[in-house]
Amino acid sequence: MNTYITSRKDNYRALQMILPLEVGVQIPEDDPLHTFLKVVEGMNLRRYVRRHSGRGRHGYDPVRMLEIILFAYMNQIYSLRQMEHACRTDLRFLYLTGEETPSFQTIGQFITKNLKGTVEDVFTDLNRRIFELDGICLDELYVDGTNYEANANKYSFVWKKTALKSQEKEILRINEKLGILEELFAEYGAEVRPVRTSEEAEKYLAVLDAVMKEVCLEKKYGKGRHKTTLQRYYDQLRADTDKLRECEKRIRICGEERNSYSKTDPDATFLHMKYDYYCHTGVFKPGYNVQFGISDEYISVLQVSPARTDSRTLPATLEQFRKQYGRDPRTLIADAGYGSYNNYIFCLSRRIAACVKYSTWEKERSGRHTGTYDSGNFRYEPDHMICPQGKILELEKEICSE
Repeated sequence: MNTYITSRKDNYRALQMILPLEVGVQIPEDDPLHTFLKVVEGMNLRRYVRRHSGRGRHGYDPVRMLEIILFAYMNQIYSLRQMEHACRTDLRFLYLTGEETPSFQTIGQFITKNLKGTVEDVFTDLNRRIFELDGICLDELYVDGTNYEANANKYSFVWKKTALKSQEKEILRINEKLGILEELFAEYGAEVRPVRTSEEAEKYLAVLDAVMKEVCLEKKYGKGRHKTTLQRYYDQLRADTDKLRECEKRIRICGEERNSYSKTDPDATFLHMKYDYYCHTGVFKPGYNVQFGISDEYISVLQVSPARTDSRTLPATLEQFRKQYGRDPRTLIADAGYGSYNNYIFCLSRRIAACVKYSTWEKERSGRHTGTYDSGNFRYEPDHMICPQGKILELEKEICSE
């Protein structure tokens, strides 16, 4: 039977089969893919991939898989399923993979099991390669920052001041109950001393538990079951100790630099965002303080911090810069938000020329003050002050605020 193509409408197709010899031919010359390949060709990407054990079948080329992930991030593709879709439909990804189509499970397993090192190391190597190609100078560093909202519930806040107040209340309650049971502890050779931590309270709970076992007092729980007086004190001490331990945990998570954190994201701090700055809503949201260091229009250093203000992040940003490039910038340029005594001393110790204003520089330069009784309009003498109206103000008392 002879086969031939008829002109009938049912057999006609507008699309015809094409056999491309090279996918890369169809990619425009000005596409960012070519720049990406030029940069990664001079990098040793295998140092970020774990070696294959040698057993079993070999999977996809690990260097190609890493290139796929980096190029996807470069194009703001972060979902594994979107990466899989791009590997099947995007010519640039098909060219990177050699027309292989890894699934989203394969990409996810490669990220969790085969990659090693840190994101900072990859960022540093990419920057060094780019700076080498473009001849970027790292002598000048422009620093600025902003607040980014964290992916956490805005009603999950924990305040350090509240935890400190609760801690003092729980310590007082525990010491009051221990004072009531002081005679009982003395009979068993345990001296009652003021408690300041949950670990100290646990020692008295252990003694009290041993006493109950010695006198054969069974702990009773549940509706309708009468508790003894000793068990009531034990249960109250246990509840107060657990609350004290929770307060200590919250204070420890906050640390010295923060006053708050989020329950769902303990690394995030409650901050005022840009929206609140312009609209004056007074709403705190969990977020991070992200600092950017720019050299010749390139981001040379990136620092993520839970600090509330920019001035506290500058030393860490400069330390990160030295860690990545093995040197300090010669000149630092930043706005008045970074002007503080500690930052000036830090730059002097590193021999960095700091072009950073302090917060009252504009006011002092213009000679204007906010009001007649502004602090700058008072004259200070050794034992008194003189107000702008010429009256003498004598010191009555000092109020020390911790």
